[in-house]
Amino acid sequence: SRINRLNAHLIRSGVLDPADLRSWSETLYQQIDAFEGVSSIGFGTPEGHATWMIRYGGEVGYEWAIQDDQTGSQIYEYGVTPDGQIGRLPRGSYPFDATQRPWYLAGVETQDQQAWSEVFAWARATAEIPELGLGRVMPVYDESGELLGVHDTELSLSQISAFLGGLSIGEGGSAYVVDERSLMIAASVRTALAERPATRLHASQLDDPRAIAIAGVLRTEYGGIGSIDRAQDLLISADGE
Repeated sequence: SRINRLNAHLIRSGVLDPADLRSWSETLYQQIDAFEGVSSIGFGTPEGHATWMIRYGGEVGYEWAIQDDQTGSQIYEYGVTPDGQIGRLPRGSYPFDATQRPWYLAGVETQDQQAWSEVFAWARATAEIPELGLGRVMPVYDESGELLGVHDTELSLSQISAFLGGLSIGEGGSAYVVDERSLMIAASVRTALAERPATRLHASQLDDPRAIAIAGVLRTEYGGIGSIDRAQDLLISADGE
C-alpha cells in the first residue's frame, strides 16, 4: 500500500525511528485519520516490539497500542480521541510478541516485497469476540540489509463487507470475497462469515442460497475456486432465480 511505502521512506529519511516507537503515535494518528478506508496502521520490530493506531467499527475515536522496553513483555492499549489526544491511562494490556503475529510473519516471508497476510483474529485486551482482519505487509531493511521491522496496514473483514454493501450491483445483485479455499472474507449481504471467533465459514455454509449455489458450481465444475486462473462468466440458478 502507499502507506507502507510512505512509512518505509520516513524510516529511511530519519523521520520515524524503529528504536523509538512511542514517537510514531502522532504520525500514525494523522495517517489513520486521513485514510478512512484503513482499519489499522502499525509496525513491528525483530525485538518483538510493536505499535499501531486502529479504528474499530461502531466506536468513536481510535486506539493506540505500544510495546517497547518500557512495557516489557506486555503491550498497552490507550484510547485516542477523534482529535488525536491519547488517554493518560491504558485501557488494558496483555502479553505480546510482534514476531509471532501472522502479519509480521507474512512480512518477513515477502523479502522486500508487499503481500497480503492470511486472515487472522486481532489481538485486543477488551475484546470478548475478536475482530477478524488481514494486513497488507511490507518489510523494511537498513542499508546493510538488516531487517528493521515490518509495516502493516490492515482492513477488518467487517469493513470490507460494509464497502461491498455500499456498491450498486445490478438489480438485487450481491458480491462475495473468498480466499483460495473458498473461506469467506466478505459479503455485500448481511450474513455471518464465521461460526465462532477466528473460525471462518466456507462459502457453502452461508445462510445464503446464492452463495451456496456458487460454491457448489465452483466445486463440481472447477474443483474449487483455487483452480481458477482467469475470469469466468457463469450462469447459476439458486432458489428459482
